[in-house]
Amino acid sequence: ASCSDDTTAKLWALGQPKCLHDLREHGKEIYTIRWSPTGTGSPNPNKKLVLASASFDSMVKLWDVETGACTHSLNRHDKKV
Repeated sequence: ASCSDDTTAKLWALGQPKCLHDLREHGKEIYTIRWSPTGTGSPNPNKKLVLASASFDSMVKLWDVETGACTHSLNRHDKKV
C-alpha cells in the first residue's frame, strides 16, 4: 500500500503494473497508513486484513483491502491526524 499528497491511498499487488484499488475518500493529503495486526501470518489470522489511513482532513478511514471500500470513517479529531 502507498499514500500520497494527492489525497489517495493505493493498494498494490507485487508483479502487477496497476494498483488493485485506488482509495479516494480523503479531502486532504494522507499523512500515513498502517496495516491491522490481522490476517495470514499474524496473531489474529481469522480476522480480516484492514488498512487504516490518516489525513490532514482530520479523518482516519478504515478500508476493506479485498473490495477497496471504506468501512469506517473516524471523524472526531479536531486537528490533523
